[in-house]
Amino acid sequence: VERGSQPLIFAGGPTATSNPEPFADFFDYFALGDGEELLPEIGRCLQRCKEEKLSRVETLFRLCTSVEGVYVPMFYDSPPGWGGAVYPVREGVPARVRRRVAAPDPLRQVALVPYVSTVHDRLTVEIRRGCTRGCRFCQPGMLTRPARDVPPEDVVKAVVEGMRKTGYNEFSLLSLSCSDYLSLPSVGLEIKNQLQEENVSLSLPSQRVD
Repeated sequence: VERGSQPLIFAGGPTATSNPEPFADFFDYFALGDGEELLPEIGRCLQRCKEEKLSRVETLFRLCTSVEGVYVPMFYDSPPGWGGAVYPVREGVPARVRRRVAAPDPLRQVALVPYVSTVHDRLTVEIRRGCTRGCRFCQPGMLTRPARDVPPEDVVKAVVEGMRKTGYNEFSLLSLSCSDYLSLPSVGLEIKNQLQEENVSLSLPSQRVD
């Protein structure tokens, strides 16, 4: 174990980002926030640690101190009476781990086409991340701040290229609320102009009644 014979177990995503402490006993570290830039940095750091033959604890220490957004529970404690707050118990680790925020890039989100039929058997392109409504009960709306819009030209390019590369006949524009994306009418018109001969359909799964 000390030489790294067992894998490091980590978690990410909205649940881990909102409060990792209830799961702290089951994971070696957590990746907090958006993963587009964070996960490659974690991979490069682990590769260097492996090349340097660092121990398990020192590998986790290197992750915690060199990659922003990595929370390692073993280096923190949450004493009774602190209201769930944690504080570092090893010198050198960040007093507060900041979640990562990345700009969504739909051109990197065109996935491999599976051999089997899936529930959402279509191309999915993210057009907006985050929300400006600020509803306190909404976990993703609070965790994905600030709201970030994908440039319209990138959305159009991702849809056109993705449809032609994957062979799908349907695509979906994804966000917490597609109707809050101000460029939606112009994007839809441009996609229609470029794909009008290819018999494709559009799905808008996230809409507000207001």
